Amino acid sequence: MSLNRFNKADLPHCEEITRDACIASFLTDEGLCDITLKGKDGVSVNANRFWLAARSRVFRSMLLGEFSEAKKDVIPLGYNGCVLKALVEYIVTDRALVLENEGQESDGELVSLMAAAMFFELPGLCEKLLITFPVHCESNLHPQLPFWRLAKKKGQLFQLS
Repeated sequence: MSLNRFNKADLPHCEEITRDACIASFLTDEGLCDITLKGKDGVSVNANRFWLAARSRVFRSMLLGEFSEAKKDVIPLGYNGCVLKALVEYIVTDRALVLENEGQESDGELVSLMAAAMFFELPGLCEKLLITFPVHCESNLHPQLPFWRLAKKKGQLFQLS
C-alpha cells in the first residue's frame, strides 16, 4: 500500500472512541475511577482524583496535597450522594442532569448543591444553578454563607469581597 493510495479498507476494523465518549466514560467506567466519594447518606460516587483536582482548587488541595484524603481511596464528604453525583457530573462534563430535570429535585438538594459548588469553588456551576433555578436559590440561600456572597447581574455570577 502506498501513501498516495490510502484506502480505509486497508486498515484493520476497529472503532475509535470519540473525545466526548471518552470523557463520558469517566462517569460510567469504574476502571477509570480511582476514588470513591462517600455521601453523608451512605451513597457512594466513583470519581477520578485528577479530574476533580484539575477543576477545583479545593479538591486539588484535598486530593493531591497534605490532607489525609490524599492517601485515601474512599473520601467521606458532608453532602448527600445526589449532590456528589451532580458535582462529579459537572466537573467531568460541564453539565449535570439535575440542571436539565427542572422540577424533579427538592429545594434542599438545590441549596445543598449550591453550597457544595461554592465550597469546592465551582463558580460556573453556581452560575448555572442561579440561571436555571433562580427562585429556589435566591429564596433559600442563607445570606451569611461563608466567604461568598452571590449577586446576579446580567445573568452572571460574581464573587464579591
